[in-house]
Amino acid sequence: MNGRSYGGKTQRERQLAREKILLDTGLELFGRDGIAAVSVRKICRESKLTDRYFYASFDSPEALLVAVYLREAKAINDIVMAALLANLDKPITDMLRFGLDRFLARMQNPHIARVMTLEIDVCGERGDQCRDAYVNELSSLLVSVKRQIQPAECCDDALDRWVGIGLIGTMRQLVLEWYRKGYQTPKQTILDASLHIWLSALGIRDT
Repeated sequence: MNGRSYGGKTQRERQLAREKILLDTGLELFGRDGIAAVSVRKICRESKLTDRYFYASFDSPEALLVAVYLREAKAINDIVMAALLANLDKPITDMLRFGLDRFLARMQNPHIARVMTLEIDVCGERGDQCRDAYVNELSSLLVSVKRQIQPAECCDDALDRWVGIGLIGTMRQLVLEWYRKGYQTPKQTILDASLHIWLSALGIRDT
């Protein structure tokens, strides 16, 4: 059933390869045109795949958008967490700066920024659930990071979770304005502003 009859790849490997093409195409189209202007026909035309292959993995453009969002969210998480964990031995300010720099570098891709801040919000209930789950997951990760930064601090999980959600919302709005204004403000300025927000929220003095 999964015989290697095409280019040495199994049926599942070929399906995954097609899904990657669709995800890459989705990021391009949703990030450039917005989901309202994207149809299955347009996705298939741009990806050079038939609608049969599209429907083998996704039931609608909205489903593809959610998958694109989740892929980019995971990539952002992985990049930021790797930067934070690789710099745990450095001063807190430096560690946060590294993580925020990686986040902003990713968001300098206008297609990623649009999908993560705008398009997911017009994707209906499925998009809302996806975004909310990601925000909750990310806030939990931020709480975990704070425990490593300030292990001796008296912990308040509920408070820290809401602080994390507030920081995520603040960063989303910051990126949205940066994107909407065509990235005219230098990344260093956005980074400095982001770092100031984080240090203030966490009650840390810049050193």
